[in-house]
Amino acid sequence: MLSVTAGTVGDWSYPAKGGMDNLVAMWVAFAYANGHLFIVPNNVWCYSDEKGEHAYVGPDEVLLPLYRFVRRNERLLDGYDPMEQIGVVFGTGAAAKAADGDATRRGQTSPFSQTCKELVDSHYPFGVVFPGGVGGSRGFSEQDLQRFERLVIPQGVAVSSKQAAVLESWKREGRAVPWTDPASALRGIEPLIRVAEGKHVWVYPRKNSKDPAAPVVCHLFNPSYDGNRDSMIEQTNVVISLRSDFSNRRVRKVVYSTPYEEPQELPVSSAGGRIQVTIPKLILWGILRLE
Repeated sequence: MLSVTAGTVGDWSYPAKGGMDNLVAMWVAFAYANGHLFIVPNNVWCYSDEKGEHAYVGPDEVLLPLYRFVRRNERLLDGYDPMEQIGVVFGTGAAAKAADGDATRRGQTSPFSQTCKELVDSHYPFGVVFPGGVGGSRGFSEQDLQRFERLVIPQGVAVSSKQAAVLESWKREGRAVPWTDPASALRGIEPLIRVAEGKHVWVYPRKNSKDPAAPVVCHLFNPSYDGNRDSMIEQTNVVISLRSDFSNRRVRKVVYSTPYEEPQELPVSSAGGRIQVTIPKLILWGILRLE
C-alpha cells in the first residue's frame, strides 16, 4: 500500500520556528524507508496561534541529499513490498476501543500501537491484518494468513464469528497467540533479522515480488535524534545478521548506500544458518542491497 505523507499545518509550525530541519529529514527518510512518499517540504503551509498562516521552507543542504538519493535508487524503491514475518490483527469493536481508551486515560500507547512498537524494537518485520469492515476491507482468509509465521492478537481485539473461525485453526496450532511481550508471543520463531545489542537501528526488509531477479533490500533507519542539537546520533559498526532464507538465492554480495556517501561493498560472512554484515556508519537512512 502506497501513501503520500504530509503532516498537518500544526505539525509543520514546529520546524518552521527553526532548529528542527533534521527532524523533518527524519520524517522524509522514515516515509521512504517504509515504501511511501513524502511531500517535498518546500514552502509548506503552516498555522499556529502565535504566527497565524506562514510557511516552512526546508534548507537545501539538509533535504536535497535525501531526494537525490531517492532518484538515484528508484529501482530499489519502485515495485517493492514489505517482507512480513509476523501478522498483527487490527482491533475493532467496543473491546478494542475500550482498551485503547483505557490506555489513553493512563497516558499510555494503545495496545495495538504498543504491539507494533515492540515488534519494531525487536526487529521482527510485520504486517497488519484487517478484519472485515475496516476501511472497506473484505476481511482475511486462511490463504491471506499463510504469508506469516505467526499471528499476534493485541489486547481488546474482537473479530466477527466468520473471522474467528479462520483464526481458530491457527490458535489450535499455536500460530495465533495473544500479545503479551516479544519473548512470550514469539517463542520458537527464529527472527528474520537481528541487530547487535546496544545499537538503535530499525530495519525494514523489502522485496520486489513482480521481479524475481531484483535484489532483496533492507532499509536501515536511525531513530536516534537529539532534539537539543537538531542532529542525529550516529550509529557505528552496527552488526546485522539475517536468516539464510532471507533472500530467494544465495547472497554473494552486499552493497550499502546512503544519501551522504558513495555506495560501498561490504564483507559478508555466513555461520549457523545466518549471514552477517557490519554497517560502518549510519547517519539517518541507508539501503543494503543483497545480491
